[in-house]
Amino acid sequence: MFAPGQLVVDARGRVAAVRPFRGARCDFQAIVPGFVNAHAHLQLEPLARPVRSFVPWLRAVIADRSRRSLDDLERAAERALESDSLCRSIGEVDSTGASRSALARARTRGRLYRELLGFDLDSRAARALVRGTDTPATRRCPRGLSPHAPYSVSSPLLRAAVRTRRPLMVHVAESPEEVEFQATGRGPFRELLEDLDRLPRDFRPRRESSVEWLARHRALSPRTALVHCQHISDGDLALIVDARAPVVVCPGTIRYFRRRPPPLEEWIRAGVRFALGTDSRASHDGDATIVGELVTARRLWPNVEPERLLTGITAAAGRAIARPDLGVLRVGGPADFVGVAWSGPTTAETLFDGLASGSVECRAFPRDPR
Repeated sequence: MFAPGQLVVDARGRVAAVRPFRGARCDFQAIVPGFVNAHAHLQLEPLARPVRSFVPWLRAVIADRSRRSLDDLERAAERALESDSLCRSIGEVDSTGASRSALARARTRGRLYRELLGFDLDSRAARALVRGTDTPATRRCPRGLSPHAPYSVSSPLLRAAVRTRRPLMVHVAESPEEVEFQATGRGPFRELLEDLDRLPRDFRPRRESSVEWLARHRALSPRTALVHCQHISDGDLALIVDARAPVVVCPGTIRYFRRRPPPLEEWIRAGVRFALGTDSRASHDGDATIVGELVTARRLWPNVEPERLLTGITAAAGRAIARPDLGVLRVGGPADFVGVAWSGPTTAETLFDGLASGSVECRAFPRDPR
């Protein structure tokens, strides 16, 4: 919200009141709810050399992660959290179990999604995997599950994840290669699964879109975050809107792979609930920060109202990770906010201009989350 206003915080670190400010000076020109990163892979670090084609990039990430110990991955998660000091809440996809300690030490809020992989798993193996990865999260980051993507998850594994009734996060329709694999069973993803010895002997093409596949397994819901959605049809869009499933877009990843931005304005008119995420440092040319994603989003979609983009890292992002208590400021709720100061007119446009130029001062509160 824009000043003049006063946020009153009690001794427990909760919002006691919001009221007009009648003093001679305001500390900030804007107070906004604490920033929420709706999708991250904290353990992934930048690759030694940029790889711009998606499936070769995925192979490089798999190879890089296989060389790292759990301690290495935990330290990588810590470095990622430290590099984005203005972001205190996150939807983290944890592929190894290494993120939990880093999130606990940083006192980060959000949701910890344990990644599920297994294109070749039958029902029994899928149930065992879900039970084995349903490990404790943290008090501030309750559990979720991330059946990784249609090209890396079997139908039994997706059904097992849905049956837990935990919030889900799925990478969906990210690349043309995924569309091809879903429709025909051919292409680079088939080759990758064969190389990994993960293609079942009785494999048959699904001959449906990724969104249709999720819908058929009752995985579309307001508690399932769909990440990317670069290549969806009008029919897919209707399914997403009808299910009220949130879509998380990652502007830095769009730029890294030199993709055409999805039609966000069209999605908004259709009723899509969207949020923003950083994805990983392996899919960025620079720092992966949530403010950086906001600035990039403004450049990719200049016709979307700044206020609407800002909700993509506040209230809408909290809802996307099934944490509607995050990204909002309300009496009785935690006093988790960002104070912003800059010179010039106090409007959403000037706020974005200042963030893009680095001419604004941002401070996250509380300084030491309890």
